[in-house]
Amino acid sequence: EFETDKNGFIKPSFLKENNNTSIVFLGDGTTANLHLKPEDRFTYLTGKNLQLNTFNAGFPGNDIIHSINRLIGTIIPLKPKYVLLMHTLNDLIILTENGNY
Repeated sequence: EFETDKNGFIKPSFLKENNNTSIVFLGDGTTANLHLKPEDRFTYLTGKNLQLNTFNAGFPGNDIIHSINRLIGTIIPLKPKYVLLMHTLNDLIILTENGNY
């Protein structure tokens, strides 16, 4: 089970009061980490350890095209300081099977 906020980010986000530096982690299931307890997800732990606002925008099954759409439609309007794009297996499968997107 997992829960999302109003922007579709997987909870928990780490939010540090009076800190305008935010990082959005955008990617596939490896980024989402839904198999872990919410407080053990690396996106949350990164924010907690660095004392930065962090948001998990991963989604199982996503490829780079899904993430670019989400980046343009949802994330850029929120004006985060950093966006980390993290894709691996889903893109490899698509490219191996089809040769392109």
